[in-house]
Amino acid sequence: MRAVAEQGRDSLLEDYVLLFRTAKVADLCAWSPDKFRDALYDEIASQVQIARNMGFATD
Repeated sequence: MRAVAEQGRDSLLEDYVLLFRTAKVADLCAWSPDKFRDALYDEIASQVQIARNMGFATD
């Protein structure tokens, strides 16, 4: 993430800013890789649970 932001390509990170509800790209870039991984996992895990509840196979 930091490499993308340092190249002035913040627009590539805007989806993550929206997904994680951060105020700006700089806040997102300040996250450690572990925090980013955990936040991404939490977001995806909740969507998988919704899919399971709707009857979709998740195997």
